[in-house]
Amino acid sequence: MALPVIVKSTKKGLHLVLDREMDFEELLEKIGEKFTQSKDFFRDAEFAISFSGRDLSTEEECRIINTVSECCGARIACILDENELLDEYIEERIQQIADEKTMKSGQFFKGDIQSGETYESDRSVIVIGSVLPGGKVISKGNIVVLGRLEGYAFAGAGGNEAAFICALYMSTDQLRIADAVLKNTKGTRGGIRKRKNKVPQIAVAKDNTVMIEPVTKGYLNSI
Repeated sequence: MALPVIVKSTKKGLHLVLDREMDFEELLEKIGEKFTQSKDFFRDAEFAISFSGRDLSTEEECRIINTVSECCGARIACILDENELLDEYIEERIQQIADEKTMKSGQFFKGDIQSGETYESDRSVIVIGSVLPGGKVISKGNIVVLGRLEGYAFAGAGGNEAAFICALYMSTDQLRIADAVLKNTKGTRGGIRKRKNKVPQIAVAKDNTVMIEPVTKGYLNSI
C-alpha cells in the first residue's frame, strides 16, 4: 500500500507527495502525524513547501500549512508552484548532465567570457558563468552555460551535428552547430522564444538549421 504522505527535501524546502484518493480530512490527519514524529527536527525551522499528487484548493493548502506549523513548530515561508519546482529540477539536471559529460570528455571554464574574448576547445565545454555580448565560445563537442548565453556559441565545430548548446538563460541569435546556423529570431520555432520568465533552453541542429526549444524534464532525461 502506498504511503498517504511522502516528504521529500528540495533545495528550497520540503515537497509533499499526497495520496490522490484519500479523504482530505484523513489525509490532513496523516500529515499531522508525519510532522509530529519529526517535530524535534523541524522545530523553529523556516522553509518553503510544495505539493503534488492531487489538486488542492487554496483553503486546503492553508489547512495543510497550519497543520504542519502546529505539529512541528516550523514556519512556512511560502508555497512553491509547479513551475518553480520544474525550474529547480531543470537547473539541477543541467548541472548533473554537465558534470557527467565534462568529467568524461570535456572541460570547465570558470568565470564570464567577456566581450572580445574567445574560448576554444577540442572537447565539450561547460562555462560556469556567462557568455556576455561580444564573447565567443567554440567547441568541437557540446556547450553548456550555467549562466547567461548572450554572445556567440559554436558547438560541434569539427562537424558533429549531434552536439548541442544549452544555457540556463539564452538571449542571442549567434548560434552555430556544425554547419547549421540559427536563421530565425522572430520568436518562431527556429528562434529565441521571448518569455516573461527566464527559461533554460537547448539548441540542436535539424535540417541544417539551429532549433531552440525550452528545456523540459523529458528532454533532459533523454540526453
